Amino acid sequence: MRPFGKSSRPVIGRALTLVGVLLLAGLTLAGAAGAQSPSPSPAGSTGPTTYRVGVLEKIDSLNPFIGYSLVANVIYHLNYDYLTGYDPVKLAPRPEFAESWSHSADGKTWTFKIRPGMTWQDGQPATARDVAFTFNYIIKNQMVSYATATKSIEKVIAVDDTTARFVCSQPKADILGMAIPILPEHIWSMVSPKAAAASFTNDPPVIGSGPFRIVENKANSFTRLVANRSYWRGAPHTDQLLFITYENADTMVQDLKGGTLDGVVGVPQAQFAGLGTGGITTNAAVLWGFTQLSFNCYDSPDSMGNPVLLDERFRQALQYAVDRDKVVNTAFGGYARVGATLLPPYSEYHWQPPSGEDYTYDPDKAGALLDAAGYKDVNGDGWRETKQGKPLSLRLYTSSERPVDTTIGRLVTGWFKNVGVKVRFEVLEAGTLVARVWNYKGATFAPDYDMMNWYWVFTYDPSSFLGYLMPDQIGAWSDTSWTDPAYTKLYNEQSIDLDAQSRILKVQELQRIVWESSPYIIFCYDQQLEAYNTAKWEGYVPAPSGYPGYQGAVLEDVGQIDTYLQLRPVAAAETTAGGSTSWIYAVIAIVAVAVGVLVVWLRRRANRPETE
Repeated sequence: MRPFGKSSRPVIGRALTLVGVLLLAGLTLAGAAGAQSPSPSPAGSTGPTTYRVGVLEKIDSLNPFIGYSLVANVIYHLNYDYLTGYDPVKLAPRPEFAESWSHSADGKTWTFKIRPGMTWQDGQPATARDVAFTFNYIIKNQMVSYATATKSIEKVIAVDDTTARFVCSQPKADILGMAIPILPEHIWSMVSPKAAAASFTNDPPVIGSGPFRIVENKANSFTRLVANRSYWRGAPHTDQLLFITYENADTMVQDLKGGTLDGVVGVPQAQFAGLGTGGITTNAAVLWGFTQLSFNCYDSPDSMGNPVLLDERFRQALQYAVDRDKVVNTAFGGYARVGATLLPPYSEYHWQPPSGEDYTYDPDKAGALLDAAGYKDVNGDGWRETKQGKPLSLRLYTSSERPVDTTIGRLVTGWFKNVGVKVRFEVLEAGTLVARVWNYKGATFAPDYDMMNWYWVFTYDPSSFLGYLMPDQIGAWSDTSWTDPAYTKLYNEQSIDLDAQSRILKVQELQRIVWESSPYIIFCYDQQLEAYNTAKWEGYVPAPSGYPGYQGAVLEDVGQIDTYLQLRPVAAAETTAGGSTSWIYAVIAIVAVAVGVLVVWLRRRANRPETE
């Protein structure tokens, strides 16, 4: 007879080991499933819902006085309210930090009523005193990043906690379109203006009054925001936003397909058409801006640009050397519209050159105009010389952030070669390019480039962007340093015109002046290609009406707040592949099999004859 204790423990131990192995396998599979589907937590889960956005453009700074990138401006508006916002469908001004407004009969005094009971994300009261502090901080310290937006505002007075009075030197037509973050006085009053304009990093946690709060940032890697549960419009439906920076667009798209990302901005044209399946929706979003070639037009001995670019006739001739249709079809894969003037055709302010007078692709005409302007191939080597008979060569720089810009740079190099203008083309990191265009020698502005191709994205009201071409923006926001007395006079006139139709006519004439003088060659009004998961997420808000786009890709500061406020996991997310609980059932099945194996094994052992 076999003693029970002598043989039972090893048998049960081996059986339990088998169950443990199977359980471990099941849990390993579960862990793998969880890692592959980091999208929304299923309904009833205690984990945070996180919406992950892939972007190619770097978030250059969390300090709104320094940052210039599109994605940085999207994040600013998520963290901070503006005085007024824009309705994402109608593009009409709507309440934000201020709940209502009025102005005096002469248009010089504006009164904004600040919504009562609002708080900053650290719990401190948010009042009209913060509004007064923000604008006076900008005005008194001449913060160049918002100089055009605050033009003609003399001071802002906090009458009481819910009333801010703007005193202007003249009527201000664009006062409801100022995309300026309202800053908390109790934090920013401790930041010196000099540091705010140059070195202050505004490290997380960043305190604002917006729907989300920046809590973590790793340069060139990711930025994490969490929902503001006390937001005056109501808490967002998503717990966290994660903006992830990618160097490679293909990798970003693959992560979207694999479920690591929920939305991406900057899809390569070659992959865009094939993405709209399997719960992923694509959108060729309207950008309020353009892609352009900028000439260095700084008329100063300190300029390091080629002086031939100061000649308007030279610049006009090169307009005919570029094939805009080829830019649209080759660089953008057709996802753009041929460009002409500063404001896009979907703006009510847009001006289009009369038919037959626009700059068409005509290399022969470009060559003839260059000859007539005095830039000829004197020595017969195939390259043109300056009017003084010296070799003519231009530097062309572009940013490495967008592949399309590299393509455009190569096209331009070839087109200018065809008309005898030698070009040295170089692709630079974005920060290096900015340093060349806005180069300083000590305190002296000395732009160190000839031509630069990149892009502009701006807000709906045209005053801010059109103001970049004013003389006071040389060395600040102007990328061309071009000025014109007639432009300056008319810009000042439109800025005080409170009659909408009269102002439109003035803005259109401003575009005509720039079009004729040609400090820019505007290639196209490009679209931002984006894709996002609609199987797991709902609540995307199109903006503007008729030109749908999401995730901040439509305008720099319109639309994306509503999208991110409304985004939430779809009700079926808990049973779909991405947010699935199916792995739990797999574990249960594995455990059931393990138990069954154990029972059968034990029965067989029990029926086996005893042996010594």
